[in-house]
Amino acid sequence: RIEAEEAAKAEAEAQAMASTSLPVNKFAQEAGFRSVYLDWCGEYGKEPCESGFQSFCSNYEAARKTGMQLKMDEYADQNVHEREKIEAEEAAKAEAKAVAFRDRENQLKEEKKKAFKEQKRIEAEEAAKAEAEAQAMASTSLPVNKFAQEAGFRSVYLDWCGEYGKEPCESGFQSFCSNYEAARKTGMQLKMDEYADQNVHEREKIEAEEAAKAEAKAVAFRDRENQLKEEKKKAFKEQKRIEAEEA
Repeated sequence: RIEAEEAAKAEAEAQAMASTSLPVNKFAQEAGFRSVYLDWCGEYGKEPCESGFQSFCSNYEAARKTGMQLKMDEYADQNVHEREKIEAEEAAKAEAKAVAFRDRENQLKEEKKKAFKEQKRIEAEEAAKAEAEAQAMASTSLPVNKFAQEAGFRSVYLDWCGEYGKEPCESGFQSFCSNYEAARKTGMQLKMDEYADQNVHEREKIEAEEAAKAEAKAVAFRDRENQLKEEKKKAFKEQKRIEAEEA
């Protein structure tokens, strides 16, 4: 029943198309060619109409005259101007995708450059800080024989407090002396930095915190660099997908 209804509908559409007053070329006058058009409509889900049939015939005739194979795609029932408009729109979409990909790729390159510069800046700051600390240690390190002269050594402690903006106190002085004594026993040079009045546990805690901060910065930089690499991979895959679709 369904097949009979569809056949009757197709026949009615064919008769309606044949009865219109649109100019008909020699292909449109061939009953077999109209069935080709109707099959094409069924394949692409198009509603048959006389204007579409005429464009379909014209496109076929133009292709035959130029010796080219008819492009029987979903736009085969469009006239020249409609097809040119559709092709221009598709070309514009493809170009927009390509431009978006290039812009994203350039953005990733710029972000990677910025991340690299930031890493170099951090490394330069850390190197400068280490150099300054080394110079400070070289200029303020106490020779062993001065430690025995407590009065003179206290003045060194007071000078150190003034340099680092510390409030002198006995507990700080004792830690200062203990740190120097420990350095003397081990034969190491005293690190006369801003933490020279801290005891062993306090200094270890401070150094651990600073090491943790430095490690966190390094991890953050590596994570960002890995993220940029992944984004670049995705962008490259997307470009390949677009190129494959266009091809």
